[in-house]
Formats: sequence, structure tokens, C-alpha cells
Amino acid sequence: MVAKDLTLLEVLSIAIRSETDAQNIYREMAERVSNPRGEERFHLLVAEERQHQNLLEMRYKEFFPDVRLKLPPSLLSPTAVLTALRKDLSLPQVLSIAIQAERDSREIYLEAAAKVNDMGWKSILKSLADWEHTHQMKLTTEYDMLMKCPSYYENVAEPWQEELHL
Repeated sequence: MVAKDLTLLEVLSIAIRSETDAQNIYREMAERVSNPRGEERFHLLVAEERQHQNLLEMRYKEFFPDVRLKLPPSLLSPTAVLTALRKDLSLPQVLSIAIQAERDSREIYLEAAAKVNDMGWKSILKSLADWEHTHQMKLTTEYDMLMKCPSYYENVAEPWQEELHL
């Protein structure tokens, strides 16, 4: 996914673009999901991706104070974006798309970390990969719960109750 000869400036621009793409997709998914719990989950992901973007932009300004940030074209394929934004998708389908997006983002960061020599940047990129993996695992947990218990997202107005032990 990431070319071998990228500069730190290019890696950082790609990373920032990846975070803005993720925010846009999750924001759109939140609007398309009719379930309040699902909507809440996607809004949380938007906020977390925004935190990632802010961290990356701060680092960009530190390393390149005189270089205007120019984001590259999206790394998302047009087909993936169109699929993710279809209105007729079920919640499991939406979650599957989100899981794959997080997996792809993690790979981008790991590939970028392998290509930079600066240990500080390597650490930041690996941390971002870990964050994306955490998102992937959270979404996978939501997906698995939905598959095992389809009513998981129903009756959202009820107060918290002790979980049943299956």
C-alpha cells in the first residue's frame, strides 16, 4: 500500500489523509444507521479518528513548520467508498466495512513505520497502528455480539441490566 521510498513528509500526509477519510466514512455511517447505539458507536469512532488527525497535524507542524500541508488523494477505492455509503446496508454489513477499513489503516501505519528511520516517528506510527487495531477489535466485538444476539441493539432506552451468562 505504501511505497518504499516515501519521505517522512509524504508518510505523514498519507496518515493525515487516512484519518480524515475514516472520519468522513464513520460520520456518514452514523447518519445512515437507524439504531441509536450504532450511531453512538460511529460518532465515537469519528471523535477518536479526529484525535489521531490532531496528533499527526501537531507533529507535522513541529517537523515541517514552513511547509503547507497538502493531502494526497484518498487511498480508499471509489468502490469501497460507494459501498460504505449505500443506504440499504444492514448494521452487520456496515460493521464489516468498518472492520476492514480499520484493518487497512493499521496496515498503512505498520508499513509506514517499517520505512522510517526516526525512532520517534516509528513509535508514533506503531501507536497509531495499535489504535486502529483497537478500533478493529471493538468493531469486531460489536459485530460478533450482533451475530450472536440480534436484539443487542434493540430496547436501547432500558436502563443497564446485568448481563446474562451464556
